Amino acid sequence: MNLLLPRMAYAHLELGHLEQAAAAAAQSTQRARAQHHHVALVDALRVRGMAMTRLQRWEEAHRTLEEALSLARRMGYPWAEGQILHEYGVMHARKGNPERARELLEEALAIFRRLGARPYIERTEHALRSDDESKRQLTGI
Repeated sequence: MNLLLPRMAYAHLELGHLEQAAAAAAQSTQRARAQHHHVALVDALRVRGMAMTRLQRWEEAHRTLEEALSLARRMGYPWAEGQILHEYGVMHARKGNPERARELLEEALAIFRRLGARPYIERTEHALRSDDESKRQLTGI
């Protein structure tokens, strides 16, 4: 059940049901903590951070993604680390901090390349190109 709840939260997120996604991710986080299920906890925290980003609850998104990243690194779980770094980069881009967003996305890209995770490489490269395009539009270059 622990691994299913973060997926359910993600489905709500993708459907645009942000409050339901946040609630499901919070419930999943609580259960994973109570059961000491670290893999589920990392995934739940990532999805919760994504929900907080889309809700523009920047402090909570930052705190949640930072916890997820720290846990993934302690576990030696590079796949999750790359995903979290990607979402952390997205959060910074949406918040208006393109330099930090680029750093995080490049770090995620390096992990995905090392793992050979082609779809995630492409997704992260796209996010980096989008960030470059946004900067050009803002500066008129």
